[in-house]
Amino acid sequence: MKVFKQVKLLYKKLVYQKTICDRCGQEINRDGSYDKFDCTLSLREGRSFPEGDFSTIKTMDLCQKCGNTLFNSLEKEGYKVHECDYDAYTERINV
Repeated sequence: MKVFKQVKLLYKKLVYQKTICDRCGQEINRDGSYDKFDCTLSLREGRSFPEGDFSTIKTMDLCQKCGNTLFNSLEKEGYKVHECDYDAYTERINV
C-alpha cells in the first residue's frame, strides 16, 4: 500500500511518503541501494470503449518476505512462475 500525505500549496497535491506491505504491514524499504526488490501484483477487469475505460484495478504491494512466500505458495499450487533476468523481461513486455 502506498502512503501519501496531502500538502497544502496553492492547490492540494498528494505527495508520496512510503510503501507499506499489504500483508504484514511493514514498511517496504526502497533506499536507493543496489539491492532491488519489487513485488506489486495487479488485476484489471472491466471494459474499454472509445468513449472511456470502465475498469477496476486491484493492487497489492508486498515486502520481500511476503512476496517470496506468495510466489512459493503459488508454485506449490501448480501456478507457473516465470523467471528471467530484468533485461529479457523488459524486452518481453515491450513487444
